[in-house]
Amino acid sequence: MKPLLSVLIVTWNCQQLIGPCLDYLFASNMTEPFEVIVVDNQSGDGTVDVVRARTEPITVIEPGENLGFGRGNNLAAKHANGKYLLLLNPDAYLLDRDALPHLVAALRTMEREGCGAVAPRLNNPDGSHQIGDGGFAPTPGNVVRHLSLVSRILPSARGFYINHPALMERESVTLDWLAATCLLVTRAAFETVGGFDPRFFMYGEDVDLGIRLGKAGYGLVLLPAISVVHLQGATQRVDPDAIHVSTGWIDAIYALHQERGWRPAVRRWTIAGAMAAGFGVRALAYGIRGRQGRKRASAMIRYARHGWAGRLTASQIQP
Repeated sequence: MKPLLSVLIVTWNCQQLIGPCLDYLFASNMTEPFEVIVVDNQSGDGTVDVVRARTEPITVIEPGENLGFGRGNNLAAKHANGKYLLLLNPDAYLLDRDALPHLVAALRTMEREGCGAVAPRLNNPDGSHQIGDGGFAPTPGNVVRHLSLVSRILPSARGFYINHPALMERESVTLDWLAATCLLVTRAAFETVGGFDPRFFMYGEDVDLGIRLGKAGYGLVLLPAISVVHLQGATQRVDPDAIHVSTGWIDAIYALHQERGWRPAVRRWTIAGAMAAGFGVRALAYGIRGRQGRKRASAMIRYARHGWAGRLTASQIQP
């Protein structure tokens, strides 16, 4: 029987994560047929062995190189047979057994009105909302409103990330992009825009995808009532007590503003100033706290420095 849904998982050294991810996936209350496709980016820790040892039917693809997140999902999509594609990180856990069927049911209904993708709210393991599950285009104004905390204070103010608690109380929130941590997209929409831009190795590819889906006329909707637990940065973290720091998303923002000319240059300088000031203030605020606060302050300083330097150097994709 042809599956309704194809679940695409890209792995890289996820031996400790992929087992629970698949456990929760196969334990979901999804009554319609679905397939699982895992693309492994040259893991060296036995991730593939864990997947192949499972009794459930799973298609495992080993490209022989690290394709990155976007290209890995593009490869998985070429082998998919479902009408819907679920892009699922190996560190994203469907603890709620109804999350997956509810996502599919929602997209089935909303695609009649032009919706091309939906995503759940991302939660930290403690149940708190994890900032980064979606947002608006990384225009200078949206970046400034986010870093100045204006979007945190005013729910009507657009920010690069959505971070106002009131938005999480809504049944749905229409956005410019959704995190690919757990993203359900129609196959038609994904293929119409050509999938992920292969120039993005990791970080920012979901922002770029969302913007292109929007330009193609597809809506993107976050569904806060449906939640998934995301162990943010778990695939890259060695020290479990460390603060996860990744500047790749900053590079991705600049990559979307890398055109030549004075207007893009002004946009880059505006974003750089907002990052330097916003993260600098955060560093000061965290610095007056205890040991954990100092760790966060150090992370904010790294973001501030990278954000400021990015106006001239950061570029994650090649034109």
